[in-house]
Amino acid sequence: MKMFEIDNAIRSVYENAEVNPETGEVTLHTQRLELLEMEKEKKIEHCLLMAKEGKADIDQLGEMIKSLQEKKKFAENKLSCLKNFLKSFDKGKYGAFSLHFTKTRVLSVDDSLDIDKIPEEFVKTKKELKKSDIKSFLEEGNKMDGFEVKDNVSAVIR
Repeated sequence: MKMFEIDNAIRSVYENAEVNPETGEVTLHTQRLELLEMEKEKKIEHCLLMAKEGKADIDQLGEMIKSLQEKKKFAENKLSCLKNFLKSFDKGKYGAFSLHFTKTRVLSVDDSLDIDKIPEEFVKTKKELKKSDIKSFLEEGNKMDGFEVKDNVSAVIR
């Protein structure tokens, strides 16, 4: 038996969240939680427990993703080794399969190369907002179109 059991109605609301396929926005029907006939303190406790379980699920999914990425990289390397091995044979039909080769031109880059010495025209630069600098700028009383500093409240679950 579990030390804590999450109320089925709360679990149901959490597990039946909807996702907008176009935007990816998640909707949790919190009005259903509000309508639950349950002692306020118990409702909050069960929601906190559900949140803890949700966080544990996220952590576990992160570990699974990391593991799958490692397995994918390993599989890619095995396939690359096998293809390199097959380069030593002649092209032709072998059973139900055929082996042929295509010539490509690839750029080999020395690992010790200093990217700062490469002309700008050959280097990609990704533009990103310096959000903390913009926030500081606005908090000093300055204005910038498209930005505003808003107060936010984050729930912390311990």
